[in-house]
This record gives sequence, C-alpha cells and structure tokens, in this order.
Amino acid sequence: MIYVANRLLTINIRNYLVGQPRRKRPMRISRYIKERISQQTNIGMENIRISNELNSIILKQHLHSMKKLKVNINVEKEKATVTPFSEKPRPQTAAEARKAGAKTEEGQQKRNKEEATKPKPDALAPKK
Repeated sequence: MIYVANRLLTINIRNYLVGQPRRKRPMRISRYIKERISQQTNIGMENIRISNELNSIILKQHLHSMKKLKVNINVEKEKATVTPFSEKPRPQTAAEARKAGAKTEEGQQKRNKEEATKPKPDALAPKK
C-alpha cells in the first residue's frame, strides 16, 4: 500500500528539555522529535528521518531558547521525513511553470524591443 501524506506538527520541546543536561540536549531533542512523530504517524522510530536543514535549525536556534518547533512530516511507503515548516508558497505544477515562463519571456521580449527603440545617451549628448 502506498500512502502519501503531509502533516504539520508543532512540538513543544521545552517541557522535555528543561531537566536535561546541556551537553546531551542535541541528541535528546532529535530522539524526542522522532518519538512525537512516531506517536502521531504510527511509524517506528527507525523509519523516521530528520533532514539536515531541520537538524541545523535545532542546533542553532532551538537548543538554548527551547522555542516551539514547527515541522512538516512527509509520509511515503512506511517512511517519514521531517523538514522544518516554512511558509513559502507551494511548488508550481508543470502547467503553472510553463505559464509563468511564457509570461516572463513575453515581458522580456517587450522590454528588449523598447530598449532597442530608445536612443542611446551618447547619441543625445552634444558633440564637442
């Protein structure tokens, strides 16, 4: 069975990390994230992968501040990948990309024609 799902999950890591020693926090944060995602998706912890981007965000920002962490969970074929949540627009479909490319190409062609018809600044300057 192929099951594809995307989920958004907010994980409050403060509750877990307050009593943890600072040197062991990075390892324990990743384990805690995997445990929470395992509970939500019913997938074993060994099949959950944390992206490098999320890992670097955890180490730089959330290690000491212990803010809530928003993550995207992509589940495919009994495996889950965890990435940081971003409010970027969704990726374009192939048809939307072709339309957007056509619009920009048409606009670029119009701009090129306008630039070709404009006189150059050297031509307008008086000769000495």
